[in-house]
Amino acid sequence: MNTFLILETSGNDSFLALCKGDECVESVMLPQKEQSKLILPATRKLLNTHKLKLSALQFIAVGTGPGSFTGTRVGVMLAKTLSFASQIPLVTFCSLSRFTPSTDGRFLTLVDGKSAGIFCLKGEKNGPIVTFEKHPFILSPINGSFESKKDFVLSPDQEKLATSLPKQHWAPASLNLNSLAKRLNEQFESGRKSSHTEAKVTYLH
Repeated sequence: MNTFLILETSGNDSFLALCKGDECVESVMLPQKEQSKLILPATRKLLNTHKLKLSALQFIAVGTGPGSFTGTRVGVMLAKTLSFASQIPLVTFCSLSRFTPSTDGRFLTLVDGKSAGIFCLKGEKNGPIVTFEKHPFILSPINGSFESKKDFVLSPDQEKLATSLPKQHWAPASLNLNSLAKRLNEQFESGRKSSHTEAKVTYLH
């Protein structure tokens, strides 16, 4: 059974989590304005609580945005440093894939990209199985439109985006760590991993 860490610092709901196989064993939420100060001590404490050394991990997973420049870099740089120091593989994931709906069907996860437009990630939920497209795309709120108004739309920025996208079928943006752990474990098992030099980050502008 693979034991691994998840580091996600791109948004207001920043966290780190210790996972075993398809299950999140424990998670720690990180206040957005204190990420850089708290993330390393919190990581050490989490490993120590479970009597684990860094070398016992099979991989480290990290969200690579889209997210704020400072926030996203905190998690990515720590993940790269730990990966390099202990020669542990990285598994990267689009930070928007941390959200899943409670209802089956196709959905879009959005985040306000500020001057760039709106970052969108397509996904589909079928029971416990959640799949995503590989990369997010950018939608202009003025010229763009979604393929189907029947798709669920999730966003941590719903209050802001609902003004420019009022006719969408909004659903709560729920953080499901077990679902995320399952997908990341499968990604690692299928060989989709990176070295500390290969993590590419997407920033909000």
